[in-house]
Formats: sequence, structure tokens, C-alpha cells
Amino acid sequence: MAQELATVWVEGLPSDYIGTYGQKIAATTKADVDSAAKKYFPAAQTVIVVVGEENVRGGLAPFGLPIQILP
Repeated sequence: MAQELATVWVEGLPSDYIGTYGQKIAATTKADVDSAAKKYFPAAQTVIVVVGEENVRGGLAPFGLPIQILP
């Protein structure tokens, strides 16, 4: 709690910040999260890296993603 209070003070946030932050988080909807994800993490610029044996390819097949095996 001391760390949170120090952060509020250092960042110059209002004194009720800790209380209202929790309320804002609780009020966040799935649509809000989806919107932020589309804005900040566009699928076209996403790369998924899988490390392991080549037999994991079968588990990835249902996603229909292009697979590139690196040496």
C-alpha cells in the first residue's frame, strides 16, 4: 500500500485515485478490451513464436497460421 500511495504522490494523481481506479477496472467491458486490443495490437502486425519440437505443428494447424521453421 505504501508503494501505491507513493506512486499517487509522485505522479501527481488525485487523492481518490486508488479508489476510483478499482471502480474503473471493474467497469471495463469485453468490448472495451477488444477495442484497445485492436488499436494497440493489430493482428496484421502480430508474430507468434513457438519453441519446441516440430511435432507441435499439428497443434497449431486448426489456427490456419502460416508456419515458418527457422534453423
